[in-house]
Amino acid sequence: NNNNNNLIFSEPIPLITNNLKNILKSFDKWDFNTIELHDECGKFGQYPLFIVGWCALKSLGLFYSLNLKEETVRRFLMEIQLKHDPQNAYHNAIHVADVTQALYYFLHIVGIKKFLQPVEIFAAIVSAFIHDLDHFGVNNQYLINTKHQVALKFNDLSVAENHSLSTAFTLLSSPSHNILESLSTDNAAYCRQLIINLVLATDNSKHFERLGQFKALQISGFNANDQNQRMILLEIALHCADISNPARKLSTSLSWSKRVQEEFWSQGDKEKALGLPVGRFWDRNSDAINIPICQVSFIEFLVQPLYSAFQLFLHQYCPNFSTSEIEENLIQSKLYWADQVVKYKTLNINGTV
Repeated sequence: NNNNNNLIFSEPIPLITNNLKNILKSFDKWDFNTIELHDECGKFGQYPLFIVGWCALKSLGLFYSLNLKEETVRRFLMEIQLKHDPQNAYHNAIHVADVTQALYYFLHIVGIKKFLQPVEIFAAIVSAFIHDLDHFGVNNQYLINTKHQVALKFNDLSVAENHSLSTAFTLLSSPSHNILESLSTDNAAYCRQLIINLVLATDNSKHFERLGQFKALQISGFNANDQNQRMILLEIALHCADISNPARKLSTSLSWSKRVQEEFWSQGDKEKALGLPVGRFWDRNSDAINIPICQVSFIEFLVQPLYSAFQLFLHQYCPNFSTSEIEENLIQSKLYWADQVVKYKTLNINGTV
């Protein structure tokens, strides 16, 4: 064991190196770089999701407050790490580790955990762990269009999200992996329901519905004693964490955008092979200007409205936290991609937009 920071560097993180320790020193910061962590882990056979998950649970004090069994958590996290397909360019264990750290930041550093019970904090972190579990590297519409077995199983409703939940709860049904085992019967049932609601809320098709609920909550005034309002807050926090890439510093954000674009193109390749229509953002042979247009649209229509609503909430209810770093990062990302659109138009690459 390393005693200099037993919250972060305690066992069972095996064979942790000095470089890993240095990277993890920024675990409490918004500019934490999960891709850098992954690259360092790869040199020594380490697992970034395992490490991030362990650090989050330790730093939030959940082992103590919920009497979690370390051996069970270790087995669960390792299995979760291995159930994410490393062949997926984006929806893999690195993305999940990144989402987990972002949610941890909102809970612990921003401070929304002050409104929550320990079991709710735990449910949120577990939801981050499993929200893309066993992801197929394609979107829900592809699964529906190809009549994939999971689309048939879940009747075309939040297909990937329901599949991840089902996979996770199947794992939790094994006593050796059941990290809910120390909870009371009532708390375990509540935790399960929260996890289901939170993971389903990461379906982007539910974005505007969830955002509307959150804005209505802010207008009426947030009541931390209202269980349903606490759940809505957690849904928004997890959703913000899930689409946080443009809100990270620009160099990190650009690394993520390359990964997501490659996964889009990979899906487009599959659609072409099956004779299915391919959207312009999914076609690797389409006009190159579509890459920045896709990013600008994502930021303008999804990320900025969501983060604006979240920031308004934080200004009112977590006034000691400054959102300026996140706001500035979003502005820089949008400016970068908008500038790329202008450059492509000016150069008139491959014709017009």
